[in-house]
Amino acid sequence: MTLGEKIQKHRKEKRMSQEDLAALLGVSRQAVSKWELNDTIPDTENVIQLGRILGVSLDYLLIPERESHDECGKTGSEKPDRPGKRGRALVGWGIYLAVVMIFLVIMWWNSSFWVGLANAVNITVLAVFVYIVWLLIKALKKYIQK
Repeated sequence: MTLGEKIQKHRKEKRMSQEDLAALLGVSRQAVSKWELNDTIPDTENVIQLGRILGVSLDYLLIPERESHDECGKTGSEKPDRPGKRGRALVGWGIYLAVVMIFLVIMWWNSSFWVGLANAVNITVLAVFVYIVWLLIKALKKYIQK
């Protein structure tokens, strides 16, 4: 909730018009309207007086609040459903290592193990190259979107 929304809310709770509040503060009704619309902010002296008139603390007036659970349907502490970068990287590397292990096992069953191992190394190098290209493309897409 912004400063302007708080001023308006508590002014209405006190059943005061903008003109009534303006008269108590010694400012124009338009000044109060601009505060409530967040076009301008009151000076320090007026904020102190607003706190006294509206019966709220200066901390409450000046520190912006996040929307409550009732207002937005979520709390700020909820985490997104998607895994983070670290989780995706671990899954990617896990899949990569599983594929390499499968190739190594297949080559081990082959009668010429060392030739098969050389092929597995070549495939691994190719897989790393493809992974690096994929990372570069992903970074480029992210850069273009900004």
